[in-house]
This record gives sequence, structure tokens and C-alpha cells, in this order.
Amino acid sequence: MRYFFVALWSRQTEAVLQDNVRLTNLRLTNLGEAVDTAARKFAEISSAEFDGPFKSIFVAPEYLFTTERSEADNTPRALTTDQVKGIAKELKEISRAHMGMLMLPGSVIYQHAIEKQTGGKTAAVSAVQTYQSSLNPDGAKGLVKTARQNLVNRNDDASPALKLQQLSQANNITHVVKNRLYVLLDANVVAKYGKKADKNEVMGPRTALFIPGQDTGLPEIGGIRFGFEICFDHELGVLKAMSNDAKVDIHIVISAWTTNNVSNMQLRSRGYFLHASSAAIHTAVYFKPARGLAQPVTQETINTLNDLNGKAIAMPDVNCAGGILRCYKLPYFPP
Repeated sequence: MRYFFVALWSRQTEAVLQDNVRLTNLRLTNLGEAVDTAARKFAEISSAEFDGPFKSIFVAPEYLFTTERSEADNTPRALTTDQVKGIAKELKEISRAHMGMLMLPGSVIYQHAIEKQTGGKTAAVSAVQTYQSSLNPDGAKGLVKTARQNLVNRNDDASPALKLQQLSQANNITHVVKNRLYVLLDANVVAKYGKKADKNEVMGPRTALFIPGQDTGLPEIGGIRFGFEICFDHELGVLKAMSNDAKVDIHIVISAWTTNNVSNMQLRSRGYFLHASSAAIHTAVYFKPARGLAQPVTQETINTLNDLNGKAIAMPDVNCAGGILRCYKLPYFPP
């Protein structure tokens, strides 16, 4: 039987430093320490049973890379594109030091001037229209149709219609904001995911507008079908809406923070849900048995899940790099 190792890092991602350069460097250092710790925990149980293009998965929470975030004084949180380029370079070096680890290093929120985007405001409008079209409920069925209707009919920052209205009416929008997850394996970016559902992504003066990502969040990596969501996406069922009811092998959420919504877990039978949250109480692994809903995988519940009994391991929490590292040995069940 094939196994894989999972490390979920939970740490507070509310920034408390005024110096954004110092904050970014500190977060990169913390991330490196957490990944190193995960690698050491994996070495304790590593064996020939761990096979395939990746042997372990490391996941960090949303907003790991951001400017100082303060909802109290309404300050902006987005980094610049130059800062993101530097972060991306460092992330590749961390990945290079841990070959065989699929690394999801949290999200980075950044902005750039709208006129510097290819196509300018027209491109921003097109991106929102593409997302809006993907939510068309016509022809969809059941829970997928319900999820699409709920998303397309919203009347808040997550509404694509409201974003299009803002783009058409406001001449003061000078920047677009994006919240991105980069997935790395062996120092290469093998997948990207852009958050879809806006919830306080733009803070401070409303001269910037959050633009939803264009990717579906359903990549295949090493023959395994993944589903990705960022925080509010999971709460609203974005993956369910985008999937056309296709099930995934491993559904991964990063957040700061959201709860685990079993009804929005888009899993096939004997698939896994992984969640790394800034709030440790929500950082968890769920397993979907052959029958019934997905169940949490903990030291207490493993022996009650027949497929996992005697096979899976939920290791004790480790205090690590300003947070908690939760590690698991999990059997992989082919579809």
C-alpha cells in the first residue's frame, strides 16, 4: 500500500510588525523552520511505503505573506509585485532543499497598478466576467446549482456583478489586488490558485479592487486530482460550484480563518480533506469513508475509521516557528 505524509502548519498570520520587509523575511524564516521540522518528522517514519512523485505534503495558512494587517485602522495589506518576485525566489529555494515534498506555503496577497496589467481595465473586466460565467447555474444540478446560485446572487464584496459595476463606474480604481497560492514540488511551481470569494481582501482607501483568480482549482499533480480553496471560498462552496460535481482525491484549504464545512468537501470515496488554518482549532484532516460523510482524523478517531485502523498515524502536535505543526501518516486509496 502507498502512503503519504501530511504536515499542516497552523500559525497566526495577523501581522504585528510595522516594517514590511522585516515581516516578510521573518515569515520566510518561520516557513523554512516549519518545513525543516516537517521533514524531520517525516524522516522518523519514512519507508519504502512512501512512493510516487511526492512523498509528503506541507500546507501553511492563508495570508502568510502580507503587509501589516489591521482591520481596526483599515490599513492596506497587499504587497507589491517586486516583493512577490523575491518571495517566489525564496520559496523555490526552500522547496529545492526538500525534494519530494509538495509544498503549499500559504498565500501571498499583492497588488499592481491596473494600467500595468496587460489590457488594463479591460483585462480586469474580462477576468471578472470569466468568473461570473463559470457560475452560470443553467444546466447545473443539485448542490452544484445551489452553490452557483448562492455565489452569483451575493450582494457583498464577493459578488462578481458588484465588481463589474465598480469597474464600470469608478474612475478612481488604480490597482487590482490578488490573493494567490503557489504550489511547489522540487523547486518548480506545479500549480497556482487564485482566491475567488472576496472578504476584506482590500482594506484602506478604495482605490484598489480585488480580482478573482482564473484557475478552477482542480489540477492533477502526479496522477492525483487535487481541489484547492482559500478561506471564504470554502465557506461559500466555490470548489463545488466550479467542479461541475467532479470529485477529487485530495481537497486542500488554506485559511485565516474558516471552519470545516463537510457539505462543501468535494471528495470521492476514501479521499482526504486537508486544512491549514491560522486558527489551530480548524486545522485538520478529514477522511471520507466508502459510506457517509467525511470524518475528522485524530488520534482519538483513527481506530474508529475502518479503512484507517492500523494504517494511519496522527502524530502529537509540535510547537514550531510561532505556531503548531500537525503531522499524519496516511494511506492512499486509488479511485
